[in-house]
Amino acid sequence: MLIMHTMSDIDGALDGLVRRDLNLLVSLALLAEERSVTATAKRVGVSQSAMSHQLKRLREHFDDPLLVPSPEGLVPTPRMEALAGPLRSALGQVGAALREGATFDPATSAARFVVAASDSHELVGVPKLLRTLAAEAPSVQLALVRRSPTTAEDLARGTIHLALAPAAGAVPGVGLDHPQLQQRRLRVDGFRVLVREGHPRIRKRLTLKAYLEVGHLLISPAGGPGSVVDSVLQRRGERRRVQAQVSHFAPAPFIVARSDLIVTCPTGLAEAGTELAPVRSFAPPIELPEIPSHAYWHERFQHDPAHRWLRDFVAREIAS
Repeated sequence: MLIMHTMSDIDGALDGLVRRDLNLLVSLALLAEERSVTATAKRVGVSQSAMSHQLKRLREHFDDPLLVPSPEGLVPTPRMEALAGPLRSALGQVGAALREGATFDPATSAARFVVAASDSHELVGVPKLLRTLAAEAPSVQLALVRRSPTTAEDLARGTIHLALAPAAGAVPGVGLDHPQLQQRRLRVDGFRVLVREGHPRIRKRLTLKAYLEVGHLLISPAGGPGSVVDSVLQRRGERRRVQAQVSHFAPAPFIVARSDLIVTCPTGLAEAGTELAPVRSFAPPIELPEIPSHAYWHERFQHDPAHRWLRDFVAREIAS
């Protein structure tokens, strides 16, 4: 990375338009992110007409429309896309440098953090997280959103501050991959099998024969067939009977409690399920790998005191 040490270095790196108005850099980055003049004006704190004027100046300067209408709204031109990434990264580094050495007091802060996770985290870890938050940081707000295929890009944009997900490659079709993401291991989960109370086929113990013969509920967040369990069975030359599939974790214990299906799920979900529904938990009759769970964040928040507190807080509560 090139580091400029003198004002003349910086002056030479900026062209005439931006040198006269550094705010245009911020507007350009936000326009690329929001793809809306109105939304960008609101974030910057100026009128829509003022933001339209800034966009006009940027278009004239770059001799490019930057944002063009489409049936889905405004979309960036290739020139805008080429500008947006480096600009966003540079502004993030400047912000981190300005915040370096700042302090963060969770007891008095009213910060709002957006955390992407699965509904399994919401069911298993978040209640404990919120109880501790109420005691240690009563005015801090956590906004939980569902992890999605765009989560890595959302972390890079800063619209999501932290994401909880399995380690890359641990679960087929699930994981976060971005060259600028940092990560930290939270916990390692094994598997358990949930069976309803009074199941006609499974009573005191779960045998491999019964496991292969009864109907299974498959939890597939990615929406496709197959899972870690099916991969292990396939290597053994065996196959289970999947009768139903869901894309979310939370309903699984309740579906099992009201049917003769069984579900193989992470240990944390099984523990919560036995507390909330009339189901029993068994060890799987086959050896299954453990799944590490990680927290992910963009590198530009690495040294930010507030984000560092968030990561430490979530790691402490989720891992315990």
